[in-house]
Amino acid sequence: MLAIKLTNPIIRGASKNLKALRQPFLGQLVRANSSSSDPKPNEYKAKALSLIDALPGNSIVSKTGFITVGATLSTWLVSKEIYMINEETVIATSFFIVVWYILKNGREPFNAWADSQINVITFLFLLFNFRDSL
Repeated sequence: MLAIKLTNPIIRGASKNLKALRQPFLGQLVRANSSSSDPKPNEYKAKALSLIDALPGNSIVSKTGFITVGATLSTWLVSKEIYMINEETVIATSFFIVVWYILKNGREPFNAWADSQINVITFLFLLFNFRDSL
């Protein structure tokens, strides 16, 4: 009982200090979230339309049909326990995502490097053929 009487003023003082510290922080947080650097709704709409345009098909129904069928099929397979999601699925999915990312972003640098190597080998081949003909 004596410990509660001794620590009660300390706890009250600490809670007042926390309230005093919390008020400016919340104000900064609200100001940071309401800044004008956020993208406009038109930019979101343009991004959504570009994603939909990337899907195969001619109309919005045929474009979103692929996504709907895929989601429905995967949900049905999991719910009927035909396919169980386990650690191998997560590892395989992660692996294919990494491979896709490397192929997507590494294709241009690799092609540039390969072309430079082909040019060097071609130059050396032509140089040695020229020397042999002299």
